[in-house]
Amino acid sequence: MDIPKSDMLLERLREYVQEQGGELAPGWRVEVKTRNSGTSAGTSDAYYFSPAGQRFRSRQEIVRHLETTAQQSKKVTREEAASNAKEAAQTLEKQLPLTLHNGVTVARLGSIDVRPSYHSRTQLWPVGYQASWQDAAVGTFHCDILEGGEEGPLFAVSLVPPQADQAAQSLVMARDMDTAWKEVADIQQAGLDAALAAQSKARKPKQSKPASTATDATANALQPQLTSSNGNEAGSAALPDQVSASGPQTGQAGADPGAGAGAQQAGDAPEAAKEGNGHQASEENQAANKQVQGAAQATASSMGKDQKSESTLRAAQPAAEQSDTATMPNGSHAEADIAEQLEEVDEATAAKRQLLIKAAPLAGVWGLERFGLADVTVLKLLEALPGLQFTGLTCNSKASLELCWAGVEEHCKEYQYVEQRQGWEAEQRRLQKELDKHSKQATKASKGVEKKGAKLLSIEASAKVKAAQAGAKQEAKAAAKRKRLEEKQAEKADLKRQAAALF
Repeated sequence: MDIPKSDMLLERLREYVQEQGGELAPGWRVEVKTRNSGTSAGTSDAYYFSPAGQRFRSRQEIVRHLETTAQQSKKVTREEAASNAKEAAQTLEKQLPLTLHNGVTVARLGSIDVRPSYHSRTQLWPVGYQASWQDAAVGTFHCDILEGGEEGPLFAVSLVPPQADQAAQSLVMARDMDTAWKEVADIQQAGLDAALAAQSKARKPKQSKPASTATDATANALQPQLTSSNGNEAGSAALPDQVSASGPQTGQAGADPGAGAGAQQAGDAPEAAKEGNGHQASEENQAANKQVQGAAQATASSMGKDQKSESTLRAAQPAAEQSDTATMPNGSHAEADIAEQLEEVDEATAAKRQLLIKAAPLAGVWGLERFGLADVTVLKLLEALPGLQFTGLTCNSKASLELCWAGVEEHCKEYQYVEQRQGWEAEQRRLQKELDKHSKQATKASKGVEKKGAKLLSIEASAKVKAAQAGAKQEAKAAAKRKRLEEKQAEKADLKRQAAALF
C-alpha cells in the first residue's frame, strides 16, 4: 500500500528538525493541495500545521519557529545571562577599534551609567561611547554618547574635515539617535536648497538701463536754453551769446529783404514786424540746432577718444592685474552667491550647510545603525561592560542569591539581556529586518537629495567651464591689444629713426 504524500512529508520534516538539533512534538500535520487551474495546474503545494494550528510553508520556517519558541520557553535568570554575556565577549576576542560590515568603526565602548534614563528595556547607552564612519567627500562623521544629566544621555554628531588644519565641526546634539541624524539630514537639505537658489539667482541676466549716447546727453544739457514757455521769441532771447551772434546773420541771409526793410520803415505795421521777427527767430533756431549738433558730435568724439585711450591702457595691463575686477559669467562667483544666500542664518549654521552639501545623501538614515548599535557583536560587548550587573556581594546558594538581589538595588534593572528576551539569533533577524526597512526608506528619501546634489555639481562645473572660457577669451583679447600697441610703438620708433636719419 502506498504511503500518503502527507505522511511522507511529515516524516521528512521530523528528520530535518532532528538534523538541526531540535525535536518535532506530536500533533504536527501536513496537508497537500493540488492546483486545478492556471499554468501550474497539476502541481501540488504542501502546508504544515503546528499543534496550535499555525500554518507554515517551508521546513526552514518551522525550524526558526521552534528555535524562537525554545528560547522563549527557556527561562534564563539575569545572573545567568550576565555570566553568559561575559563569556560571549571573551569568546569574540574583538579588539578596538572595531570596524563593522557597514563601514562604521567603534572606537570606544564607554561606561555603564546606572541611572534609569541611560538605558531602556532593550538598549544600553554607555557614556563615552564613540563610533565613526567616513565620507570620501567631506571627512569623518563622529557619533558620541555624552553625559546629559538626569534627563538622559546626549547623542552628538560631529564632522572632522579631511584637511589637517581644519578643526572638527559640531553638527547636532539630541536626546535620541534618530533625531540627531534627522537634524543632520535637514541641515544638508537646507544647504542644498540655499545653494541652488543662489545659483538660480546668479544665472538670471541682470537688466540694466540703456546708456544714453553722447549726442543725447549734450542735447539734453543744452535744450533748456533753446526752449521756453513763451514761444520762439523767448527761445531766441535765451540763446547764448555765440549762438545769438551768429543766428541773426543766418536769419537775415535767408529772410525776404523787402519784408524786413518794410517792417523797419513802417513803425505802424506791427503785424508785418511780427511776421518778420518770427521768420527770423525760426532761422536763428535752425542755426542754433546746427551748433548744438556740432557741439554734441565734438563731445562724442572726445568721449570716444577718452574711452578708446582708457581701453587701450587697460588692455595693455597683464591679465593677472585685471583678475580682481573680472567676474564670472552671469554676474557673480558661485561661492559668493552661496555665501550671500546664507546670510539669513547665523555663521555656525551656514558653515554646517556648506560642509554637508557635498556629503552623500543623509535623508532617511537609521540613527541606531550610524551609531553602530544595530550590530550584535557590539551589543554582546556592551552587555559585558562592568556595572550592568551587581557583583558586590558573594552568595553561596541559590536561596541566599535571591536574598542578596532582593536586598540591593539592581544595576540597570529595567534592561533585559538578549538571552532573557529571545536569544541572539532572533535578535540578529530582528535587527536585519529593521535594517532592510530603514534602507528602503533611506533610498526613497535620498532620491530628491541626490538629484539636487547632482544638479548643483552640474551647475558648478558649468560655471567653472564658462569662467575658464571667459578668462581665456579675455586674456587673448588683452594679448592681442598689447601686441597691437607694441607694433604701433615700434612703428613710431622706426619713423623717428628715419626722420633723424634724413635731417
